[in-house]
Amino acid sequence: MDENQPARQTCKVTCYAGYIQLDGKRIDVSFEAATDASKEQLDAAFLSALAQHATIDYLAIGDCEKARDDGDSSPGCAKQ
Repeated sequence: MDENQPARQTCKVTCYAGYIQLDGKRIDVSFEAATDASKEQLDAAFLSALAQHATIDYLAIGDCEKARDDGDSSPGCAKQ
């Protein structure tokens, strides 16, 4: 390492191997996440790795009204 270069910051990561089984087909993925990652961060890292094995596309088919409770946390009806 060049002593004139600042030291790079590092973080501890854990390597994972996981899979998803969908319609009888198993897709294996490997990914890394910070050692202290939350469940949500692990899920996001897994899904990011999974997306590398798939073509993902979608089409908006229209808008609709949906009744919402104040406690509703569904992403399609977020509070404004």
